[in-house]
Amino acid sequence: MKPISRKYILALIFLVGVVLYSLFVPDAYAAEGRSTARKIYDNVMLFVNFGILVFLFLKYGKTPLINYLRGVRDKIAEEFESIQRQKEQIQALRDAEAEKMKEVDKYLEEIQNNILKMAEREKERIIKEGRELAEKMIEEAHNYAKNKIENARKSLSNELVDIAINLVEEKLTKSITEKDNENLFNQFILDLQATPSQLK
Repeated sequence: MKPISRKYILALIFLVGVVLYSLFVPDAYAAEGRSTARKIYDNVMLFVNFGILVFLFLKYGKTPLINYLRGVRDKIAEEFESIQRQKEQIQALRDAEAEKMKEVDKYLEEIQNNILKMAEREKERIIKEGRELAEKMIEEAHNYAKNKIENARKSLSNELVDIAINLVEEKLTKSITEKDNENLFNQFILDLQATPSQLK
């Protein structure tokens, strides 16, 4: 802030004095009815007194007034600087919070991506286990059906053998005569007699 010049202060004081003089002095002269010489003397002394007051003010009052005004100016400047610093601090805090929010958003996005990856892996694992279980169930059903078919074949084969034996037995029984029985019996005995000699 530019300091007030001395000339400006003097001119301001002079103008204030003239205004006050023009407002109050003519009324005082009209009320008294003095001589012209006395009026001039009073006017001159008024200006002299006013000049003395201006001189005393400039000599002893100027420095304290200027110091006071400078102090007020400095105080206002300090308050402005303090407000400016507070504004900068608030701006820095706001920027820091905005940066934190960006990091939080980034962290949330990472968590979301990790959850999606985990869900995808879990889905693949469940599908794989389901396929393996289905294949195992199909294989077990196939083996079960195969065993059933094999058992059915064996059962059918046994039944066919029994039927065939029964048929052969019936035919043999019908076709072998009493004489054939006697020959078979004799042959059996001869075979038994021959067996001990073969063992020796």
